[in-house]
Amino acid sequence: MINPINPLSLYTFSLELFLYVGLFSFRFDRRRFFVPRLLLSLSLIVGYTLLWDLGNGILAVDIPCYTLLFLLAIGLIYFCFDIPFLSSVFLATAGYTCQHFTYKAIQIFLLWIEIGIPSLRDNGILANVIYILFYLVFIPFFYFFFARKIKARDEELMNNRRTILIAVVILLGATTMNLFFENAIEPFDQVSLFLVCSFYDLLCSILALFFLFQLFFQGKMLREYKERRNLWAQEKKQLEINKENFDYLMILAHDLKHIVEDIDASSQSERVKELNSRLLAFGSALKTGNESLDLVLAERKQNMDRNKIAITVMADGSCLSFLSPTDCYALFMNLIDNAIEALLQVEDSNARSLSLSIRKEMGLVFIHEENPYQGTIAFQNGRPLSKKTDGFPHGIGVSSMQRVCSSYGGEITFHAKNGVFSVDIVLDPEKSRDKDGIA
Repeated sequence: MINPINPLSLYTFSLELFLYVGLFSFRFDRRRFFVPRLLLSLSLIVGYTLLWDLGNGILAVDIPCYTLLFLLAIGLIYFCFDIPFLSSVFLATAGYTCQHFTYKAIQIFLLWIEIGIPSLRDNGILANVIYILFYLVFIPFFYFFFARKIKARDEELMNNRRTILIAVVILLGATTMNLFFENAIEPFDQVSLFLVCSFYDLLCSILALFFLFQLFFQGKMLREYKERRNLWAQEKKQLEINKENFDYLMILAHDLKHIVEDIDASSQSERVKELNSRLLAFGSALKTGNESLDLVLAERKQNMDRNKIAITVMADGSCLSFLSPTDCYALFMNLIDNAIEALLQVEDSNARSLSLSIRKEMGLVFIHEENPYQGTIAFQNGRPLSKKTDGFPHGIGVSSMQRVCSSYGGEITFHAKNGVFSVDIVLDPEKSRDKDGIA
């Protein structure tokens, strides 16, 4: 069986390995003087490959050479990208695993073809075509299912020493045994043994990837849980503070209104009249029948008035009584704030309007909010993506709304069509799972 483009040579192996390493690491922040660093690293690797043929085929030399190349991959990542050392080990291990998996898959496929069609045996052109096709398939595959899930802010999730050590031992053990197998087994004379050993290599590669990304995905879920729990705690605290302040302001506004009214109308200045109108507006805040919802609307009213945002509310707040005050506040706070943020981007102030309706039918609570928007809104998995690019994580507000909905046996959907963005929420009061927030 011919080896496609002589993959046992360090030249080709280096290209394959660093192609996959780049696939996993390109998203991360680069160190200063990245290009000179990268060129220096590649020059070192090219110089290293010039010595490879001195030991090609000799196990005592090949095994250390492959191991050293793996260490060079770790060093290249750490030298060029601004990430912790253990994260470099994680990325290099992932790249090495994908390269080894692809190489063994090519070998198995070539053996299957050459056994079925003996005339194609030792056909170098066929081997090279299959080699290229496999990489064109496997590179997008590993990117879609693994590499793209690693973001620039995820380096802290890749620092579990024990898990990385297990993955490295499995990988290096598999590649070392593979060198023994390929030197001791003739594929066409010992087909069954060769296939068993090859599938063993594939299994070890899968195990190594499993250990690495099981760690990664668990860490990501834990981080998201902590973020949501912290957000819920902040929302609860904010509700308590805002309610206390609001109650105080309502009392103060009531007292001030009577003081202003006692001033002789003929002697009132324009400033006093303006103050009186503002006090009347503050005192006539929307009353929906739900204290938390009223608080959200009252807090946002000044901002909406200042930015010429009209609001229409048709809400029976009493049907929200099954919601905990914190959940109700969080749900509508995020809903209204997201709408205001979108409306501020609408250049025509006359078009800035927000409508909110809440009703109960057939035992379910239906909430509908809609507002115009400007530009385009991208969606991912049914969720609108934030347009903010300040480097901080966004979309937590949407996650908070989804958390509240799922806690009360409901669902939330987002739509954007013909310049109108809308949110529809359905809640089932009878299916409340957690009325006190995140457990």
